Amino acid sequence: DIISGNNTGSIHEKYSIHNALHSNLSCNFRESMLLFHQFERTGMMAKAPMLLTRGIGFYFIKTGLNKGAFAAQDRRNDGDRRWRINMNRRPLIGVVPLWDDDKESLWMLPGYFDGINQAGGLPLMLPLTDDQDEITQLVLMCDGFLFTGGHDVSPSVYGEKPLNDSVICCPKRDRMESLLLQEALRLDKPVLGICRGIQFINAALGGTLYQDLPAQHPSKVEHHQTPPYDHAAHTVTLSKGTPLYNLIRQPRIAVNSYHHQAVCSLAPVLEKMAESPDGIVEALYHPGMKFLWAVQWHPEFSFRTDENSCLIFGAFVKAAL
Repeated sequence: DIISGNNTGSIHEKYSIHNALHSNLSCNFRESMLLFHQFERTGMMAKAPMLLTRGIGFYFIKTGLNKGAFAAQDRRNDGDRRWRINMNRRPLIGVVPLWDDDKESLWMLPGYFDGINQAGGLPLMLPLTDDQDEITQLVLMCDGFLFTGGHDVSPSVYGEKPLNDSVICCPKRDRMESLLLQEALRLDKPVLGICRGIQFINAALGGTLYQDLPAQHPSKVEHHQTPPYDHAAHTVTLSKGTPLYNLIRQPRIAVNSYHHQAVCSLAPVLEKMAESPDGIVEALYHPGMKFLWAVQWHPEFSFRTDENSCLIFGAFVKAAL
């Protein structure tokens, strides 16, 4: 007796699921999804084992079955077995890794993780991969994605050639993020872009970039500040009626700034949410998606002291719930 109560599954289907659960509790991804759909098809999902995301695969956890082989049964007044879902589950946020050319190594700024964590999310650094199957699996596993700062975006992403030697790219990141953004948009997973993130998202969706901002858009506005990076470098004006304006409720805010490239022409599907005094797009969003925001400044450096940075991380993590 796997599950008490009525359902439409056949005896063969019930025992097939029973055997699969007992023989292979730690299933691989494909097997676990097949089992999931079999539960759904046979009408047994209401009392089925709970699916918990753990690493790359799924673990099936059944409570109160077969002489205490599994733990913690939740009994109701009528004695029926029901399964509790942990409503305190933190959304899993996949964070695009940074790449160190000299050390040929992945690395990460703690602020990305800490900002997500403080907002209630669970950050996970993704592998640097341009394998389509791996990207698809990662997108299915995670609840949202943070596109981080780092290298310049390759001009080939938006159909140009490098302007000069100051343009330093990471081709594998470009390939990975192209696939990752495509899959995240296809499944409408929340996305937040920071610094390079706003540039890549704009370029990948049909916009262009200033490859070398100081050379192509000279300005007295500070776009490449010196430490400490949690201090404001300039102001930005928020566009009324946009999600960012509705979140912060201020016409103008102060932000930090540290970037070599910037949005030049805005992608057709995106809309501006903030602009610097010298006309640089500082924040954008996709009005057709659940949550696709990007900012040019660095909330990962300022969230400990800046309420607006906390609000941005909070809105992102909330969208991933």
